[in-house]
Order: sequence, then structure tokens, then C-alpha cells
Amino acid sequence: MSSNNEGPLYSSGNFEIIMNHVLHNLCTLDKGDRAVGTPAQWQDLEQLSNELKAYSDKRNILYLADYILKDERGLIECNKSTLRVRLTQIGRDLCAQWLRE
Repeated sequence: MSSNNEGPLYSSGNFEIIMNHVLHNLCTLDKGDRAVGTPAQWQDLEQLSNELKAYSDKRNILYLADYILKDERGLIECNKSTLRVRLTQIGRDLCAQWLRE
């Protein structure tokens, strides 16, 4: 991630921004489905990650978003073969909140 002469590439604030950006966009895409009680639809995680213009390494952002939202928080589930994700019920329940790292 970084050489011995450099600090970490991302701070906890960066993780918080990445996590909330992807979650907010998933929630926006899922709003209509939540309103009528239908299951969350699969969305393109790569596209959502690419929308974070402040970070140049989009592949790194994709993996960080997947790790934070799926592995650490359980807010999304992922189809690894297609890089598509959808909100879990826990993720849907947190749509109106700003998450802290």
C-alpha cells in the first residue's frame, strides 16, 4: 500500500468518506424498492467506486468499499463474479444515517 518512507495511503477519514459515499449511492438507487417493499436490486460496485473523483486508484477504492461495507459492517452482499452488490436489510435500515469509522 505504501513504501517505508510514506505514511498510510488512506486515513480513517478517507475510509469514512468511501464507506458513506458508496452506501449513500446504493441507498439512492434502492429508494424506490424500499418504498414498495421489494428486495434490493444488484448494483455495479465498480461504477459506484469510480464516482469518487478525489481518489486516483479506483481499484483500491472498490476493494476498500467492499471490505468496509461487506466484511466489517455487513451492509452489503456481493456477487464477486460480476462486481455487483446490493444492500442487506441492515444496510437498508441505515440509509438515512452518516456512518462513523
